[in-house]
Amino acid sequence: MFRIEYALTRTKYMKFAKAWGIIFLGLLLSYCKTEVKTPDSPKPVDTELIRESLLASTSDWNKGDLNNFLAVYDSAATFMTAKGLIGLDTLKAHYQKNYFQGSQPKQQLVFQELQVKPLGKTFALVTGKFVLTGSGQPEQSGRFSLVFQLTNAGWKILHDHSS
Repeated sequence: MFRIEYALTRTKYMKFAKAWGIIFLGLLLSYCKTEVKTPDSPKPVDTELIRESLLASTSDWNKGDLNNFLAVYDSAATFMTAKGLIGLDTLKAHYQKNYFQGSQPKQQLVFQELQVKPLGKTFALVTGKFVLTGSGQPEQSGRFSLVFQLTNAGWKILHDHSS
């Protein structure tokens, strides 16, 4: 009698263990699925939007609107100079002193050779060339690299290194 009860109990245990094993395996496999993009997932980096915002900023510069030119920068942005990092307020003062005469730029600004490289879903590296021309002054040009971040206010420059 004991052997029959043991055999029945063992059979029930095996069915129970098998059922839980299948459930566990199903749960494990459901977590191993490839990531599915949901509507709340960030969109891929919009390289054209970044490019357009930079080109629009040159228009602001050329109209003498330094505040709107700087609007593409995040409020916590940094700018690399020969003496080290500066913040946005210092950058504005630098541009006003060196590149503007009153409310007008000394020269017109153009960006060339813009390349936007996504760095994940919320960052991008932008490289290019700036050219300042006009007003009877020698042309000035140089290269730059910008780190953009997607913020609640859109794509903003987090860091600028121009030379």
